[in-house]
Amino acid sequence: ATAVLMGASEERRLLPILYLIDDVEKWDDIEELRKSNPNTDLGELYSGIPIGPILEKEGRIENVLKPGQMMIVQIVKEPISTKGSRLTAEISLAGRNIVLIPFAEKVSISQKISSKEEKRRLETLVRSILPKNYGAIIRTAAEGKNAAVLVAELKSLIEKWESSWKKVAKSKGIQLLLTEYSKTTILRDLLNDSFSNIHVNNEAVYEEIKKYISLISPDQEKIVKLYNGKDPIFDHFEVTRQIKSSFGKVVPMKQGAYLVIETTEALNVIDVNSGIRSKTDNQEENTFEVNKIAAEEIARQLRLRDMGGIVIVDFIDMDSGEHRNELHKYMQSLMESYRAKH
Repeated sequence: ATAVLMGASEERRLLPILYLIDDVEKWDDIEELRKSNPNTDLGELYSGIPIGPILEKEGRIENVLKPGQMMIVQIVKEPISTKGSRLTAEISLAGRNIVLIPFAEKVSISQKISSKEEKRRLETLVRSILPKNYGAIIRTAAEGKNAAVLVAELKSLIEKWESSWKKVAKSKGIQLLLTEYSKTTILRDLLNDSFSNIHVNNEAVYEEIKKYISLISPDQEKIVKLYNGKDPIFDHFEVTRQIKSSFGKVVPMKQGAYLVIETTEALNVIDVNSGIRSKTDNQEENTFEVNKIAAEEIARQLRLRDMGGIVIVDFIDMDSGEHRNELHKYMQSLMESYRAKH
């Protein structure tokens, strides 16, 4: 696999951690609101934060929060159409091997790590280096990683979180504390041994990515390369052409078949249409073959377009129950490597 990363001039805010003021319109005097922030002394902010009990799910929000009260929240889902962002007060900072959870003291381990010895090793290691009032989730990628890699990543996540505390101390209103978005996010989630090259057309981003990979996967640092060609990087690697052909409403496939993809606020609909070519005179076999080709392209499109929610696929009708079962199993096998829940 070859990754092509373009240094954008404008950064998109993804999963930011914000200050939220609940129902700020009810406050007549904004100065009174600013004075209400108790986090003005940085020393007090850093020392001895007590972790309270977990709030009960049942109850009324006004019994826990009051208008104008300031709290730290994280956006876990971007706004869609008329729906606003989904927020949580359970803050987490994801790394490649570890997810750091401030204001918690629990260490959880991915269930995909099957070895009991490895689970014990990782838990013992992470618990030994976690400061007070920090919890962690050990991800599947941490399996087999040496202590130096895990310690370096955990230290980096803690520094990232604590660097935002200065803003908390000075904050007098709604404010972005930190954002998870950077050019390294996609590499954190997708980098594996199949990557042979990573081309970057921005020197600053190139240095950032090279430094990040040296931290999470030192053996792959050499695959990061700076692109200095005259043509735009996406044109040089034919990414632009692939984007235009893959993200339209109509997606062509082999044998003249094609998909029609419609996205609405409530759901996504994919319609499979057969082509004019036929391998055999057997209509049932032809239909089954086209549906299998469509299943492959649908699995690819779900990843490319990051489609979620309800997805309805209208395959071409088949009379054979055996073919319908085979197609269902085939679609499941194609989606096995898809990281999102499905």
